[in-house]
Order: sequence, then structure tokens, then C-alpha cells
Amino acid sequence: EAGPGKFSFPLPDLDLPDMKNLATISDNLPTSSNLQALFQESDKRQQIQLPTLSFDPSDPSTLISITKSFIATDFGIQTEQIPTYFTGPKKANSDENLSDAFPSSSSLSVRLPSTSSSSESSTTASSSSFPFYGASLLADSCLWISGNNLNDGRTGILNKNEYLAAGRFFNLRGSFPDLEYRPTDFRVYYDEADEYDDSRDSKQSDESTKNMKEITIRFTTHTTGTFRGKPLRLRSKLIPPNGKVMKCPPTSVSITYSVDKSDIDSYGKITKLVTDMVMDRQVGNTMGLSGIAAAAVIAGNPPGMLELYPPFVAVERFFARPMKPILDNDEDGATNLPPFPSSVMIQLAKGVTASYFGIDDADLLANEFTYIDQLLGPLDKDKYLQFFSSKYYIRDGIPNIDYQLQNYRVDAYNPYRVWVDTRPRGLRISEIGDFKLPKDVSSSMYRAPPEAMSFTFDDDGFCTRITGGAALDPQLGNTGGLAGVYGALYATGTPLNPLKSRTSNVFWNRVQKSILGNIGGVGVDGYKLSDGRVVNAVPNSDDKSTKQLKSAEPSSVVRPTP
Repeated sequence: EAGPGKFSFPLPDLDLPDMKNLATISDNLPTSSNLQALFQESDKRQQIQLPTLSFDPSDPSTLISITKSFIATDFGIQTEQIPTYFTGPKKANSDENLSDAFPSSSSLSVRLPSTSSSSESSTTASSSSFPFYGASLLADSCLWISGNNLNDGRTGILNKNEYLAAGRFFNLRGSFPDLEYRPTDFRVYYDEADEYDDSRDSKQSDESTKNMKEITIRFTTHTTGTFRGKPLRLRSKLIPPNGKVMKCPPTSVSITYSVDKSDIDSYGKITKLVTDMVMDRQVGNTMGLSGIAAAAVIAGNPPGMLELYPPFVAVERFFARPMKPILDNDEDGATNLPPFPSSVMIQLAKGVTASYFGIDDADLLANEFTYIDQLLGPLDKDKYLQFFSSKYYIRDGIPNIDYQLQNYRVDAYNPYRVWVDTRPRGLRISEIGDFKLPKDVSSSMYRAPPEAMSFTFDDDGFCTRITGGAALDPQLGNTGGLAGVYGALYATGTPLNPLKSRTSNVFWNRVQKSILGNIGGVGVDGYKLSDGRVVNAVPNSDDKSTKQLKSAEPSSVVRPTP
């Protein structure tokens, strides 16, 4: 059914099987040829009686269920049955922590229709991807924003057709047949782009909620898979399988649905897909990469340092001690318990954030403490304190900074780690370290994109590690896609040397746009799609999916409605 409040999707019966019995389950599945025959003709599809789930913007569990169904199609890429799929930890490290991440109505499996016409029985599989949903959830106007593409500097933001073409060209599922995304920590945001609109009221009224335009589902993936399928297809080569296991770092994915009742064609469909936003580049065995870039690392074709990091950072890393990757023990982790109950773990994290992330009370940090973000680190305790208490002491320049910490949660795969979302904002009125405001500017507004931080603790409750500076949606805010202190400096008119904050490809791409921007109509932070659309070039209140905030000077910093 189509239309406001009437958009429905076939939804699998929801019950996860025991993964240890997967081989037995797989033996009982219909063959792929039978499945193709089942779904080849539309009239046969109509005969299949699957439960349906109506798109309901007011019901978060419904939205999460639809999202998980979309994930089960490899985010719309696959058009055939996926033999296996796994939605999270084999065992919850903490029932209290994971109860919200896995609502009872939204775990994934599917009841496949029986191939026998004389029986109504069905076989339960771990997942399925049917042709009539998956890519059909993508609106024609959908934008794909990939951290890999943005960092590459040559691809940028792609449209729906380009996204599907890229996914089916590389076909990760073919090379990693046991690919598992393991999504956790589902959160729901209503009209998130409005947080960056100066004309927005500080408190949403019931009426404005009824008139919301979009809903964003954000979650974290912990992708694994074994390179034992087809050869991996890269841009210019095919790499044969080697049997190695890929373990990607925790990565953020954001899926935005349109709930604009005036746009029937897009209502209930995905208008923006943000993927490959790595939250901790030290975890895993993929050099801090996800998606096709991670697969290339496992295949033995890793990118060069200058492709991964800004030139100055790449040089520093070349001469620095190699960064030791952190490999979460997924098998044993299922039986590990956190050192304290999840509520205590969260209070420990709140204690660190209340001390300005340990700067005001260094005793909360363990002696072996380290800090890492997307460009900096690992730093030991002394270097961390020196760096953020003097060189980049943000509170000097932005005394009213509000980090807007929310969604504290214990990591589903590392019970010693607590995650939190941030959305920093504030009015800069003076210097930050050696960075002084331009002479003609008395103040400048800073609004960061949604970001993620994490705090890891030992058995004694001391913080052993902080990660930060991980943007979750670089399209939002006025930081040019940068997070952390680098975003604050950029947004307020004193950007870091771009050779320290942008890869070489991104740097030259931005130089080109700055020269040709007036001709092409694309700003340095904007992108022009192949279909002619310009994204992020000019603020437009009628199109929240393409908005970029202008610097402003409000009388006070407004805390958004939770």
C-alpha cells in the first residue's frame, strides 16, 4: 500500500536461530533455483503469504524492524536469498545493556514459503532477502554518503543508481559468503537536520512533531566475514580468495526515512544512507577501514598511507611506532561479563565526561591510559593531558560549549567499553591555543555533526582508553565533515592546515572546487551529483537532506529536544 500512513513491507517472522545449528538449517532450505522460480513472476509473489509491517513513524520498534529487514538484503544490494545472517552478539554480555538494542519485535529471521503446494508448513532460516523489498526501500532521490568515498576524495556523494551499481559491482557477499554485519545500538532521531537550523524553535511542539519530515535510524555494525567465496573484484583487478577472516572496526550507519506526507513518492522510503563511518580505527584487522576498503586489506591489496591519512599525518605515522590493532575476542567475549553492572559502567563514563574527559581530574585515568581519534594518537596519558589542556583547550575559546552527551551504552562486544553520542555546539569568542579568531570576526558559531566517543575501563574502574572525533554523519553541521577539535577550528574560521586534516585526494578536490565553485555552483564543502543535484552547497530550508549551516551568533546555545 502506498500513501501517508499506508506504506507496508513484507516482514519476516522474527526469531533468531541458534547459529550452531546453522548447517542443519541450511540443509533444509529450498535451493536457490527453487527460490528464483518462486519469485520470478509477480503473480506468484502475490500468492506468498508473508506477515507485513506497516510503516509507522510513531513506533520506533517498527522502524527498527524495517531497518533490520533492509540490512538483511545487504542494504538493498542483493536481489536473491541470503543464506545466513546474524544480527548481534551470540550472547548478551549484559541483558540490561542490550534490551534496547534488540527489541523483541525486531530480531531477524524469515519463514520461507514451502516449495510444496499441498502444505502450509514453512522452514525457518536465519534471514531472507526477497526481490520485492531491499532496493525498493530506496527513494529515487536517495543519497549515499560513504566514509570511504569521502576520504577517497574522487567519488564523493552518490545517488541511488550509482549506489546500487557500486554494490553489485564489488559484490562483497559473493566474496565473503558468511558476511555478518552484527548491528547493535539502534537509536531513533526525528528531524535531525533541524538541529542545525537557526530558525528552529528550542522546543518542538506537538504540532511540529506531527509535521516532521524525516526520521533517522542510527546503529553500529561489527562486520565480519571470511574471504572464501568468489574472487574479490576491485576497480582494476580480481583477487582470489585466501580464507582470511575479516574483522572490521565498530562502524556507524545512518538510515534516514522520509515521513513528508506531501511527497508521496518518497514517503516511507530511504532518502539518505550514511555508511562506513568508522568509530575506532584501532579495532579489527582491516587498518581501521570498513566496506570494500576493508575487504581489499584482507585480500592483500591495502591502500597506501597517503590514501588513508592526510600527508602530514602519514609522514608522522611512517616514522612512529606501528599502531597495534585491538582484536576483540568475539568467541570468548560472549561469556565475558563487564567488571561492573552496566548502570555502574555508565556512571563511570559520566564521571569521566563530567571532569572534561579527564582533563580536570587526571586521577580518573589509568597510568597506562591512551587516547585516539581519527587523526591523532594513540597518545599516552601525559601527552593527552598536555594536548587538550593547552594546545587545543577548547573551553578557552568556546566557554559555553555544550557537548550534548546522550545515549550512553555498554559495547555489545567489549563489556569494558561505554559508548556515548555527542553533538557539540557553542559560540567561539576567543583563541583556542595558538589559533586566534580572524581580526574581522568577534565571534563564530560552532555546530559539530553527531559524533561518537568511547571510554574503556579496567577492573578497578579507571579509564584506560578514550576514543573521540568520530563523525557519524559528516553532512550535518558546519565543520566541513571534520569532527573533534579539527571541526571546531574549521567551523569558527581558523582551520587546521588542510594537509594535516585532509587526504591528498580530498585536498586537491577541494582546491579545484574553490577555484571552479562560482562556475559549477558547488561550494568547497559541497558535492555535485551526476544527476545534477548539488548537495551541501547552499542552505535550503525546504530540503533538509541537503542543508549546511551558516555561521550564526544566537544569544544563547539551545539544547535540542531529546
